[in-house]
Amino acid sequence: MKASRTSILIAGKQPLFLDGLAALLQRQRDVRVVARCSDDAETVRQVRDVAPDLAVLDVDLPQRDGLKVVRAIVETGSETKLVLFTSEADEETLLDAVRLGVRGVLLKTIAPDVVAECIHQVRKGGYWLETQMTTMALRKMVRREAAARHLAAAGLTPRELEIARLAGQGLQTLGIGTALHISPATVKIHRHQIYRRLGLSGRIALMVYARDHHLV
Repeated sequence: MKASRTSILIAGKQPLFLDGLAALLQRQRDVRVVARCSDDAETVRQVRDVAPDLAVLDVDLPQRDGLKVVRAIVETGSETKLVLFTSEADEETLLDAVRLGVRGVLLKTIAPDVVAECIHQVRKGGYWLETQMTTMALRKMVRREAAARHLAAAGLTPRELEIARLAGQGLQTLGIGTALHISPATVKIHRHQIYRRLGLSGRIALMVYARDHHLV
């Protein structure tokens, strides 16, 4: 019995990218392109309606909303495996992508035959990520998780842990409140609880603590 081909959706805002990627994938005997999308809303809708095995998305990861379409797809409950094409990526966005369930990240500087290798790896249930960047990112993830366990043992709540991380990044009261959608007064209450639990003297001490303990 002949094995079924992997169905793939491709998405990107540049027609040239879509044409090139479609041509590249259609040369593979075991895959078929079932949808092409040119905007985020259409991509989310097609992933939901067509339910392809895999979606290859052209996104700008370093941008603030670079993972917006990924989050929207995840929120639909889709089981489609996601691979991202991007011009560049950093540790933070790569970590966010992995947490959201992204299976592959490809830089646009790669050779064409690497795309086929990535598709093959992901369709088998594996991951394809930039090796050096992934190693650094996963090490950071491990350090952060260990720090979170330490702070939980110290009595910090999940909300206080979020505030400690943001404070470690240098955000002040208003910025933390905006990021977490809470009032500045609530931020101050939580922050003073953090100072008390960790025996810290103030905001600068919290920033230093967060960095020393790999929260950022």
